[in-house]
Amino acid sequence: MAKRDGNLKRDFRSIRLLAIGLLSAASGGIACGQPEQVFKLIAEDAMAERYFGWSVAICGDVAIVGSPGDGQSGDESGSAYIFDVTTGAQRRKLVGDDASSYDDFGHSVAIRDEIAVVGAPGWEYQGAAYVFEVTTGEQLHKLSVDGLPDYAWFGGSVAVGDGIIAVGALEDNHEGMSVTGSVYLFDASSGQLLRKITADEPGIGDWFGRSVSIDGDTLLVGAFRDDDDGEDSGSAFLFDVHTGEQLLRLKPDDATHYGEFGWAVSLSGDVAIVTAHHRYHGPPYSGSAYLFDVRTGVQLHELAAEGTMERDLFGYSVSMDGDLAVVGAIGDQEAGDDAGLAHLFDVSTGEHLHTLCADDASEDDIFGLSVCISGDTIAVGAPKDEHDGHYDAGSAYVFQYTPPAPCIADITGPDGEPDRTVDVHDLLVVLAYWGVPGSIANISGPDGVPDGIVDVHDLLAVLAEWGPCD
Repeated sequence: MAKRDGNLKRDFRSIRLLAIGLLSAASGGIACGQPEQVFKLIAEDAMAERYFGWSVAICGDVAIVGSPGDGQSGDESGSAYIFDVTTGAQRRKLVGDDASSYDDFGHSVAIRDEIAVVGAPGWEYQGAAYVFEVTTGEQLHKLSVDGLPDYAWFGGSVAVGDGIIAVGALEDNHEGMSVTGSVYLFDASSGQLLRKITADEPGIGDWFGRSVSIDGDTLLVGAFRDDDDGEDSGSAFLFDVHTGEQLLRLKPDDATHYGEFGWAVSLSGDVAIVTAHHRYHGPPYSGSAYLFDVRTGVQLHELAAEGTMERDLFGYSVSMDGDLAVVGAIGDQEAGDDAGLAHLFDVSTGEHLHTLCADDASEDDIFGLSVCISGDTIAVGAPKDEHDGHYDAGSAYVFQYTPPAPCIADITGPDGEPDRTVDVHDLLVVLAYWGVPGSIANISGPDGVPDGIVDVHDLLAVLAEWGPCD
C-alpha cells in the first residue's frame, strides 16, 4: 500500500480540495493598492504543483514559506524557504534530514526570533515537526510523539511562543474517542515534550488542534468540528501554556451549525481572533471572523468585509499583531474564479481598513490561503499561482502597510465622531467654539500646537486639511 493511501490520503486531499475546489459566485468591484505590494516571493527552484505559499509566517525581517508539494526528496516530500522581507531575497531552503515521499513538510510553518518550526503531518503516517535555526538553517530538533494513531495529522498546525512550541494533531484519539484531536507542547530549546493538551470535554470528531496560536502564557486552539451549538458549529479554547489548564471556551454570539468556528485562530496580547469560514454572514459560506477579550471571553467584534459573497470563505486564514488583523478569503471572485483576496482590519474598532490583492491576480490562485502579519509587514500565500509556465507552482506576496497620517482637523462627522474626513462638520465645530478656551475645537495655535483658545489658527488648520484624511 502506498503511503498516500488510506486515511492520510483522504485527509490531506480533502483539506486541499476544500481550499482549491471549484467555487461559484460573483463579486462587486474591490479597491486595492494600500497596503502597497512590495515583493512577490517565488522559490528559486520553482516547479509545477509545488504549492509554494501553502503556509507563511513572518518575524521581523524574515519570512518562512511552506511548499508541501515539493518533490525534492520524493513525491510531495515538501520543503520550506526562508526569505528576507526587506529585499525579497531567498536566503535558504529547508528540508527535514530524513525527508521522504508524502511527508507534506511545509504544510504548516511558524517563526519566532531565531527559531523556525515546520510541520510535516504526513511523515510515517503519524506526522512530525522540525525545528530549525533561522540564520544557519541548521535542523535543531525533530518533534514527534510515541503512540500516536496512524493518520493523526501531527504537525498539521504549529506555533512558537517564548520558549514553547505547540504542535496540533487534529486526528489524534483521546480516552477511547477517535479523532478528538490534541495539541502537544514542547520545549523549544531542548525539543522535550512538556505536555499534551486536550479540551476538558472532548468529543468524537472535534478536530481539536486544527489551528493553534501562542502569545505570552496563553495558548489558543481551534476545534472547528465541535458540535456544542449544532453539528460542526465549532469552538476555540484558551489554555495556560505552563500548566495546561483550560482557561476559557470561546464561542460566537451567533453560533450556528456548520459554521466551523475555530478553523483559523490568532492571538495577540489580550485579544483573540477566531474564524468561521463556513459561516452564513448573509450569503452561504461567505464566512466571518470574531474578536474576543482573552481575559473574559467576551466577544468584542464580528468582522466581515463589505461585499462578501457566497462561497468567499472569508476567514480561511487569519493572523493578528497588535492593533491589526489580516483575514484571507480564498473564494473571492473579483479577479476570476477562486482568485482570492485578503482583508486588513483595525482590531480595536473592528473597522475594515483595506483589501489586499496581488498585482497579477488571476483565477484559481487561491490568494489568501495563508496570511501572516508582523508589525506593518503582511505576507499572503497564493499556492496555486501559475508563473513561468509552472502551473500550481505557487507564490507569496509581501505588503507594507503605512498607517494613516494624523488628521488633527478631523474633529467630528455626521454622527458626532471623527470620520477621517475634514469637511463642513469640522468647520462648524470650530465656528461654534470660536473664542472658547479649552474646547475640542482647539487643534492648533501660532506654533502649530493647541494654545488653549479657538481662533483663526484652528480655522486655518481645518482649511489646510480639507478633504479625506487618507
